[in-house]
Amino acid sequence: MNKKPSLAVVGATGAVGTVMLDILSKRENVYGEIRLIASTKSAGKKLTCRGEVLTVVALSPEAFEGIDIAMFDVPDEVSKEWAPIAASKGAVVVDNSGAFRMDSDLRYFNKPIIYIGDHGQLESIEGGDFNLMKSPMYK
Repeated sequence: MNKKPSLAVVGATGAVGTVMLDILSKRENVYGEIRLIASTKSAGKKLTCRGEVLTVVALSPEAFEGIDIAMFDVPDEVSKEWAPIAASKGAVVVDNSGAFRMDSDLRYFNKPIIYIGDHGQLESIEGGDFNLMKSPMYK
């Protein structure tokens, strides 16, 4: 039996993050643990996802321990600082900001970069070992 991947929603209390939680609640349950991550100001807040009340944890390196996928719905400067940390903890990073759109060298992620193409196909870019997905709006 395969374990469902764990998902971190970074920026869970923001406008995009709350929409993400709503979408996750309405879609097929394909994730195991869903961890809500936000600023220290929002830590401790209770949000509901998939009918479960979850407590928001503060953005920290430890928040990514045991996370398989980290969805970043935060400003560029937050993604730029924290996406490499999440990747270094082993998470596949899906970044919805434009923080990395101009980067041609993302080798510090140490795992495959996957680019989500216009038609939903997955394309490997840059080759090598990277761990970041760029939003399809940023080519």
